[in-house]
Amino acid sequence: MLRKNGMRYAHFAFLAVCGLMIFLYKIGNQEIESIYPTQLPQFEINTTHEFVDSNWTSTAFSEKKDGIHFQYRLNTIHPEAFATLYFHKKGDDSIFYDLTRFNRIHISIKTKSAKRIPFVLTVDVPGFTKKNDPLSHVHLVEILECRAGENHFLIPFNKMEVPNWWLQYHQLDQTFLKRIDFARTTYFMLSSDQLINRGIEDAFIIQSIRLENNISVNWLFWFAWITIIIAEEILIRIKKKTKTEILISPSFTAHEANTETDKIEMYIAVHYSNQELEIAHIQKATGISSRKISTLLQEKFSMSFTDYVNQIRIAEVKRLLRESKAPISTIAYQVGFSNVSHFNRVFKILTGKSPSQFRDEG
Repeated sequence: MLRKNGMRYAHFAFLAVCGLMIFLYKIGNQEIESIYPTQLPQFEINTTHEFVDSNWTSTAFSEKKDGIHFQYRLNTIHPEAFATLYFHKKGDDSIFYDLTRFNRIHISIKTKSAKRIPFVLTVDVPGFTKKNDPLSHVHLVEILECRAGENHFLIPFNKMEVPNWWLQYHQLDQTFLKRIDFARTTYFMLSSDQLINRGIEDAFIIQSIRLENNISVNWLFWFAWITIIIAEEILIRIKKKTKTEILISPSFTAHEANTETDKIEMYIAVHYSNQELEIAHIQKATGISSRKISTLLQEKFSMSFTDYVNQIRIAEVKRLLRESKAPISTIAYQVGFSNVSHFNRVFKILTGKSPSQFRDEG
């Protein structure tokens, strides 16, 4: 009989680990902070346009149940006409928004037609950014290619780029970008469609903007992967260990041989001490083909014929080592091994100890 408690506990532990991974994944993915919608009055929402004294682009926005409706009409006079809806942190403590806890931003936008909407983050750089000069804030840009309907964008901060025009305008090179500190973020901006013709009324709806951090999720993924590998290794080791728990039952008699597997077990239990025991002997005695004997043993015990016989013999050896003082070599021959060196090697593989160590440890 093969004792299965160890395997049952191992499978339970494995399922528990999987459940724990799912739980940790849910927790790890909750590093989310909403810029919009939010109940916290920490952001000023407003619009801006090109910096001219007259005939500027018209802009308006309104908050409704489905989001912020941003409407604009680009003026037809100024070549640099634009319209922007922005979110700016307000408060007495700091005008900066610290993004260092996050690594990406999720934006949902609804449009009636295809659009190309620039999303811009601006960052204050000490010693460079001037209070009354919006263009002195470093601009990091991602172009949102929208289709008609709802659009969802997941933008990693490290994929956003400072446009060449901004660097050229300030006569800077790429080395300046090392000074960017996301702890000093100043504005989140969504600008007018780059595909729209001037003088035409346009609009889109901002449904949500939220900050996310998936670093913990990535870490949990790798942790889960490593844990599963370890759990599988534990299962294999337990399975190997439980295979040594095959016992010979003295009450295993002919009337119990109701199935072909029972007949095979009964024959081996009676004849395991035969040093010449082969699968052909069982085939002749039971009428079961050699291939089927191997298949039945594999299905029930996950062992080959040879491994199963060795397990039976080693189980009896362990009993005799505990209960008798017979020489180890005598016990080896008694249970069916014809070679003491081979016996010692098999015993060590299945128990992790030499026969003498096993006997000494009682």
